[in-house]
Amino acid sequence: MQIALIAPISCLTLASRTGYHLVLAQLLTQRDYATFFAEQKGYRILDNGAAEGARVTMPDLSRLAKDFDFDEVVVPDVMGNASKTITMARAFEKFAEPGRQYMGVVQGKTVAEIVNCATALSFLDYITVLGVPRHLTSIHRDLRVNFGEALHNMYDRDLPLHFLGSGEDPREVIRLSTLDTARSHDTSMPFVAAYKKSNIRTFQYKGRPDDYFNLRPPNMELLHDNIRTYLDWAGVEPIC
Repeated sequence: MQIALIAPISCLTLASRTGYHLVLAQLLTQRDYATFFAEQKGYRILDNGAAEGARVTMPDLSRLAKDFDFDEVVVPDVMGNASKTITMARAFEKFAEPGRQYMGVVQGKTVAEIVNCATALSFLDYITVLGVPRHLTSIHRDLRVNFGEALHNMYDRDLPLHFLGSGEDPREVIRLSTLDTARSHDTSMPFVAAYKKSNIRTFQYKGRPDDYFNLRPPNMELLHDNIRTYLDWAGVEPIC
């Protein structure tokens, strides 16, 4: 499984440690952020901003994908709303381009809604990856792991999974990394733990601080230790 580190702008160079990136569309208006990711050679995924409450329009998302030549795009979705997510995914199909990957995000508030959303997304030929958001762990802490384990038996298409964000339990990544369906995962947890002056081994993640992306660097020794621990849990060897 690959890991994309979601770093504040002051620590962006640390995002290069894995060669895998989730890039927030709404932050591409900031010069330093845009320049950094324009120059990255690894696999780059363009996020749609929904989880940040800053959803980018479909035409703008498509334009950014072309301008920066992203490898993959997170298809527009609505947090917790399966039916609206399905409608938006169907509407976005006209923006899909050959040669680019597209991640449909599995939304819903119940297991039945989540399964229905995943099924509908799997029927869209342009969808090549399913994104599993962190809020599913609020329904049940093991729901993302259970979904990943069941996926092989649910659909004819072999769609890999990307796990969007981290739940409260930092060790969830250990179980996610054992799934055959798990392709990748993005997280800001090592950074947030460092800002909270906490070792990630004993940390409970509650989300990012306000203005996270503009914060100054935390204790760097603690941050590096947190990153090493998280990547070790995920079975990822840092490239730098």
